Amino acid sequence: MQHLRPAVYDLFAWLARHDLTIAGPALEEHLIDADGGHAVVLDVPGQATSAAPVTMV
Repeated sequence: MQHLRPAVYDLFAWLARHDLTIAGPALEEHLIDADGGHAVVLDVPGQATSAAPVTMV
């Protein structure tokens, strides 16, 4: 699935911009609906890399 590779880079860039790092193992789920549409859901635990508060938008 080469098309997913840029999304992973975007995720790590977003984490870095928000001063976050991955804090544990990730859970990956592949979902498919009745019409054949699909999505990949990543549940990634994170933690702040500094003492500054993090605001999620």
